[in-house]
Amino acid sequence: MRNRGTAQRGNLKLDESCISDPKSEIFDWTGRDRADAQGVQFAISDFGSEMQDSSNFEMFSSLSIGCVKYVDALVGRSFARPKSFIAVSFMLLSFCASVFSQTPQLPTELPQVRFNSGENIVPYFEGWIRNPDGTFDLVFGYFNRNWKEELSIPAGPDNRVEPNGPDAGQPTYFLPRRQRWIYRLHVPADFGNKEVTWTITAHGRTETAYGTLLAAQEINDRVVSSNGNFDPGEGDPNEPPSISVARTQTASTSTPLRLSASIRDDGLPKPRVPRAPRPTATGGFGGQADRGAPTVPRGLTLTWVQYAGPAKALFDQTGATPVVNGQAATTVRFSEPGTYRLRAIANDGALSTTADVVVTVK
Repeated sequence: MRNRGTAQRGNLKLDESCISDPKSEIFDWTGRDRADAQGVQFAISDFGSEMQDSSNFEMFSSLSIGCVKYVDALVGRSFARPKSFIAVSFMLLSFCASVFSQTPQLPTELPQVRFNSGENIVPYFEGWIRNPDGTFDLVFGYFNRNWKEELSIPAGPDNRVEPNGPDAGQPTYFLPRRQRWIYRLHVPADFGNKEVTWTITAHGRTETAYGTLLAAQEINDRVVSSNGNFDPGEGDPNEPPSISVARTQTASTSTPLRLSASIRDDGLPKPRVPRAPRPTATGGFGGQADRGAPTVPRGLTLTWVQYAGPAKALFDQTGATPVVNGQAATTVRFSEPGTYRLRAIANDGALSTTADVVVTVK
């Protein structure tokens, strides 16, 4: 986005449309009249800041002063002269200091800032898969911008798939951060140039993903099971594990539910041997060690996540847990009645398989 306006000598008034975007910055100052610099033409952009002379386009400086409604500026005759670089720079630095001292700081988006809650959810179209019978699967994921907040958004106006919805089997419980390849929508062989949209509204912001059969977005099941590895796996004997679990179960809010699953695998890839710990230095400065890093299970593992439900399902064991003798079990508790959809993910270290369990809680 770029908004343009004109500043005259004395009082500089910025276009109010920039106020809606806290990232906007005055980025380009150009002497409009070299004779006496009666005014300057400015542009407001989302990115960066530059200043240049109108006669020879020589870059003066780079200055980011933020987006403000009214600021005081002095536009003088010397502004259009390249030799007055130091004077112009001093004027703009003073101008910037005046802005920040008189105007409240607007919020900014910094990459190092983490929001635990209050952020929105962005659905993603990951690609499409060609099925052997000629039909197709549209594959979606989502990005919950929150680092901790988990949201339950039932199928409806705020969580809808069109034209097949609003309820087309999409997730209704959203875990933090990026969740890839989580939702597959089956479409017929004659889908052609049609389009499917998945729209999510959270914390007042609406985002939409668009699913089409664009040739460049074709993927296959191995891409999904390998979490994005586009190697077709030719010559790789490894096959993803398989899961056997009761697909429909009942529970109550007063009694925990035990989930048991059987997992089979071909034993590939071979689990890596854990690396021996490094010896601890006895004197002087020793090497740094991350003692707080969690230990990642090696070999075949099973992970339970929540796909849908009116409230959070609490698993006794979270994250990847080792599969022992082909078995893995955990306990889950429910605080509210309703229909929940839980997903088991078996991973052999390279490829994964999922199985969904629908639990009716009374």
